[in-house]
Amino acid sequence: MKPLKASQLVRYFIALCMLLCCFSTYSQATIDTLLASQYYQQADSLLTDRKHDASMTLFKKALPIYQKAKAWEKVASCYNKISENQWRNYDLEKSYLNAKKALDVSVSYFKNHQEEGNAYENIGEYYYIQSNYNNTIKFYNKTLDIRLMMFPKNYLLIAKGYNNLGRSFYKLNHHDEALKYFQNCLRIYENKFREKRIKIAGIYENIGVVFNAKGENEKALEFMKKSLDLKLEKLIEKHPSIAQSHSNISISYMNLAKYNIALVHNKRTIEIYSNHYGENHPKLIGPYHNIGIIYENLQKYDTALNYYSKGLKIILDKYGKDHEFTAHSYFNFGGTFMKLKKYPKAIEYFTKSKNAYEKIYGPNNNNIPKLYNRISEAYFENKEFNNALEYSQKSFFANSKYEKDRSFKNFPNNFFNLTALLTSLEIQAKIFKALYHKLDDAKYLEKCIKNYNKANQTINAIRQSFQNHQDKITFAQQAKEIYQGAIEAQLLLYKATNDTQALEKAFYYAEKSKANTLKELLNDTHAKNFAGLPTELVDLENTLKTDKAFYQSQLLKEKSNSEKSNTTVDTTKITNYENELFAINRKQDSLTKTLEKNHPNYYQLKYQDSIISVAAIQQKLDEKTTLLEFFTTDSTTYAFTISKNDMAVHELKTSQLTEQVETFRNSITSRDLATYKKQGHPLYQQLINPLQNELLGDELIIVPDGPLWHLNFELLLTNDDHTNNPQLLSYWLREKAITYANAANLLFTRFSTKVA
Repeated sequence: MKPLKASQLVRYFIALCMLLCCFSTYSQATIDTLLASQYYQQADSLLTDRKHDASMTLFKKALPIYQKAKAWEKVASCYNKISENQWRNYDLEKSYLNAKKALDVSVSYFKNHQEEGNAYENIGEYYYIQSNYNNTIKFYNKTLDIRLMMFPKNYLLIAKGYNNLGRSFYKLNHHDEALKYFQNCLRIYENKFREKRIKIAGIYENIGVVFNAKGENEKALEFMKKSLDLKLEKLIEKHPSIAQSHSNISISYMNLAKYNIALVHNKRTIEIYSNHYGENHPKLIGPYHNIGIIYENLQKYDTALNYYSKGLKIILDKYGKDHEFTAHSYFNFGGTFMKLKKYPKAIEYFTKSKNAYEKIYGPNNNNIPKLYNRISEAYFENKEFNNALEYSQKSFFANSKYEKDRSFKNFPNNFFNLTALLTSLEIQAKIFKALYHKLDDAKYLEKCIKNYNKANQTINAIRQSFQNHQDKITFAQQAKEIYQGAIEAQLLLYKATNDTQALEKAFYYAEKSKANTLKELLNDTHAKNFAGLPTELVDLENTLKTDKAFYQSQLLKEKSNSEKSNTTVDTTKITNYENELFAINRKQDSLTKTLEKNHPNYYQLKYQDSIISVAAIQQKLDEKTTLLEFFTTDSTTYAFTISKNDMAVHELKTSQLTEQVETFRNSITSRDLATYKKQGHPLYQQLINPLQNELLGDELIIVPDGPLWHLNFELLLTNDDHTNNPQLLSYWLREKAITYANAANLLFTRFSTKVA
């Protein structure tokens, strides 16, 4: 072997030194990352235990070590874990910044990596807590897309992604979308993770909550009960999670008006929470509140007040006077005192509620117009009309969007809360009607009628915003009460002036009430099959409605937040929300035109607000036919008759109408001839005999209302028959050929619009 040259020895020496240095560096890096790994594992465990400050401290110790070692996956993970700790601690801006850092690292060093998905998820949580659900959904979808590329479709993180999207769509009131994602989540758990019973119970509970929101309370109950059964497999009966299930079940029963069953579940909730947390814990506030509502609905008002008092005692002890819970509790007291007709006490508690809300959120928050209305109602019922008028006017001012424009210009779009506006208009109309009766001054009747006209406009605007089917039906019932007042006002005007236009306007309101009810009954399921309406148009229609409601609520929220913090309104947010609303309105206009052109049948029933005139009806009637249309209230029925050349209205006293009709129906189905005769002639005398002079011709078109939908008019008895032979009874059908219609507007203008 040849001896090495000096130059070669030098090179080998340098190489050996470099190798030793590298080994030394690698050894040190391994030691350092081992330490970082220990920090990381401890921090992760603390995060699981929700000890956020301690967890963040250790993640922050691990982070620079991983950065020095260029362990970028761990760097991104540390940023994500710190971000998660921070949003769970409601330190939102810092959470967002750390999620962005995690995202920057992930995008720079990886492609479609799990940490990129985690960063998007943290950003989604940031937006979720801020109630910016559209952005939440955007980032949750990015997370889900990455996880679907990385993992099998039945992976646990995929289920989590579906659950996140479900709760976000629920917050936007996109209930069908929420259900779809919750059901996807449930499918994964039931197929692959059946051992996670408590988690599955939670998903059942989420699905139940969505069905409750949709007004499908029986389905909600089914899932709530499944949830409770699963929890009971793993948890003792006195576990707080069991109490939460009882509480959810009670709400479903309350919505179904099964108050006694709801009461059992609420009392079980109280028992468990009391044993677990003590008798003065905030967890008991909700159940006490719910039991108060139950007893109020059962008309046991003193008992309701007792439970409201129990809830209020805890609220004051834990939160003090200046808290939203306190304000809401005072509101409940006020409502119960209203039902007890203790109007000064109602005013006292509504005022307390208003003052509390003002102290928390400032004078212009969304609750103030509602409370001014309630105070106004209490003064009205107590016959203090001037005070009632003052507070209803305060409600207008508090509800107005523009300080300098509190007029009816751009009506009703210049008001924040249309429901509160409708209540204000109705209260003022009642006040003016009462003043007209008291002072016999025509100017008050004129003001009353103007208010009802504005209320009709407001009803049209509100009706377009609902998506939940049960809400639509409930609102149609509320609107009918307002139309009752409008009819009464027009008939007062007709009595005073003998102006047939007032009579025709009264008929207009009766028809408008029916048209609204029929439109609300046209739910999404019917719409999809109605005149071949495509599913995508129904979905778009519902999406635009819920998005509009969301941005309107965000405008209200921004207004309240600025008042609460005594800061100026964030004009950037306001502008963004108004721009979104503008874009939605344009899309709705475009959709309406598409429906009018391509689906005229659906458009006419759902969107057209025009009501056929009396003159137009008379043109379509022949000499031998009369239209008889009813409008029922609790104690009075209005019977409108329209023939070829005449029109009239009769006010009939019908305080027991529902019971009478039900008894008559049962007598027919049970073949109880004695009861049939006993009810058949009195009903004829009550409903038909006063109208005999107006029922011209031998053909009659009847438009029923309320309980009269269940009455077989042709089987009424024109005489007080003594015979017991059914063939000899004086059935009204012997005199009139009777047909029925849902509404005159539908009968005489049925789908007249032609496709262009």
